[in-house]
Amino acid sequence: MQKKKVKNLIKATAFILVFVLIISSLMGIFSAKWYDKNSETAIAEHFYELEDNSIDVLLLGSSQIAWSVDTVRFYEKYGIAAYGIGGSHNSLLMNYYWLLEALKTQKNIKTVMVDVSLLFNKDADEDADYLKNLQNMKWGKNKYNAIKDYYNKIKTPENEENTFKDVLINYFFTLNQYHTRWNELDEVDFTDKRFDTNNVMGYTPNAFFNRKLYPFETFVIDNDIEDESDSFKPVQAEYLEKIIAECKARGLQIVLIKTPKNSWSKTASEYTQKLADKEGIDFIECTSEKTYKEIGLDYWRDMRDGDHLNARGGVKLADYICEYLLKTGKYDDARKRNVIPKKELEIYHKRMKECYLNTTLTPEEYLEELSKLDYTVVLQSSGDISQLWNDKLQALLEKNGFDIKIAEQQKMNYFTAVKDGKIIRNISTKERIEDSIRIIPAEKYKFISDMSNTETKHDKEKAIKYSENGLRITAFDKDTAEPISMATIYESEGALKIAIEHTT
Repeated sequence: MQKKKVKNLIKATAFILVFVLIISSLMGIFSAKWYDKNSETAIAEHFYELEDNSIDVLLLGSSQIAWSVDTVRFYEKYGIAAYGIGGSHNSLLMNYYWLLEALKTQKNIKTVMVDVSLLFNKDADEDADYLKNLQNMKWGKNKYNAIKDYYNKIKTPENEENTFKDVLINYFFTLNQYHTRWNELDEVDFTDKRFDTNNVMGYTPNAFFNRKLYPFETFVIDNDIEDESDSFKPVQAEYLEKIIAECKARGLQIVLIKTPKNSWSKTASEYTQKLADKEGIDFIECTSEKTYKEIGLDYWRDMRDGDHLNARGGVKLADYICEYLLKTGKYDDARKRNVIPKKELEIYHKRMKECYLNTTLTPEEYLEELSKLDYTVVLQSSGDISQLWNDKLQALLEKNGFDIKIAEQQKMNYFTAVKDGKIIRNISTKERIEDSIRIIPAEKYKFISDMSNTETKHDKEKAIKYSENGLRITAFDKDTAEPISMATIYESEGALKIAIEHTT
């Protein structure tokens, strides 16, 4: 009888364990994931993989931290191990609890730097943004208190249909809110994306750059008119003061920063400066013309958009911050500790090369940067630029492995491709050209070269679109077959120019 009870207990325990394992796996599959843009999921996952006590500087903020501050540059050039926890509208309330979470395992942090964008932002209290920035925090006291404060101070119980218990269950039992995603599931939900994201140390290099932005005079705060109606957020100010108090209590250097951002204002800047003065801490204001020039930023080239820097700008801002840090503190050389794994550095450098390629301004610069990358590259004709082609451009084209003489292709259709340093297609004719190439065994692209109708189309009928006609260049990643760069060298006002179709 006793043996039967033990046997039944073992069966029941095994059943419960299997059930929990299945539910846990389903929660992992069905939960929403954010690996693109600000990479909120990757930022949290990478943080928890850090070695304990390996970080010197913690950067907190929103997307301005994730996109604008190159933390890998801190490490490689200055030997400072920095990690950025930022995401889409990541509020100061969330920053406070991420600070507490970070200090559980990173007890050697010397400096905490906080971007103050969300002090003045009408979108600081969006439910979806709290979810993105909190979902991947590990369960414990910090996550529980963050949810509680979010419910009590942002959602406010008197205006909320759901009880705190409902909200807590949704965060804990994610299958409850994501079970309807079954028809949205794709590869990212079933595979380990650890090394498929471009995010390294909380930083995601990006390749957009300013083409249609506000005049520089209106971008910097120097010419702003003070506006007392600016949407100041008392709750966010409360949590910024909590962050400052926590850092002071632990003897940490606390620095406020405002990365370059068009939607920042003189009113916001002066409020932040007064707060910094009251607390006896530094505030690095990067939206003034003086600081902008000290950083060495090129408004038209280094800005991703009105509120973020691109990869080129991220390097410059990192240099500026690190020079400040080394003037105000001492840091052991983190490079001797190999804080960033080799594989992550490889991801970063590959991505930075892609970003520099896709933020070039001239055909010569583009072809030079392209030669630094090991891609499968395809050239197609969609317009005649032969009469403007020159020896320098030809030399750069040959540096990329091509032997086609563009100056000799008057009114010709051509299609040529280089893979692994070898020419695998080289067609030039007055006739319409249709051909296909397998970039990798599982992925094929169809190419049409015709002066009147040039196309590049994935075999799944997903077309690549270009904005200009001329010499079209498509560079494909050899591992994923994704088009990493798409550009056209075209004629405008008697000169050759470059048009880049941004993929990221």
